[in-house]
Amino acid sequence: MSAKSKPYPKPDSGSGSGYVNDFQSLDYNNNLQRMEHIRRGMAVSVIEILSREAEIPVRQVLEYLSMPQTTYNKKKREGEALSTRDTELLLSIHELLKYGLEVFNQDATAFHRWLKKSNPSLAGYAPESLFDTLTGVREVHNNLQSIDFGNFA
Repeated sequence: MSAKSKPYPKPDSGSGSGYVNDFQSLDYNNNLQRMEHIRRGMAVSVIEILSREAEIPVRQVLEYLSMPQTTYNKKKREGEALSTRDTELLLSIHELLKYGLEVFNQDATAFHRWLKKSNPSLAGYAPESLFDTLTGVREVHNNLQSIDFGNFA
């Protein structure tokens, strides 16, 4: 007996219904549920939410996504969702920011200073400069875990 495969759900086109509009409304208990949210896409407005949370200018977030300002403006105006790649990257950065605040005992000032400072454990890169790839976000997360577990980073 062969298992029935589930088709890959495509994001809705048009009005943007079904898109996730903020990080707080995301509710998932495992990676498969997380993946379903990613496939559905997030509204372009989450870029501004992440920008505020990370204290990073919107233009910098757009650079992480390799998204021109004109594309951002068009998506925002037309209510389009972000691609799955952009959704996953923004969600990963958001999760990293939450974890980082936990590691820094909710001291947002110290954490944001750490994100901007050159880090020897990251080959001299500032942690936030690695936010343009999932691999970079994972490296920053690994660095935060080292701090969390008592290793200097």
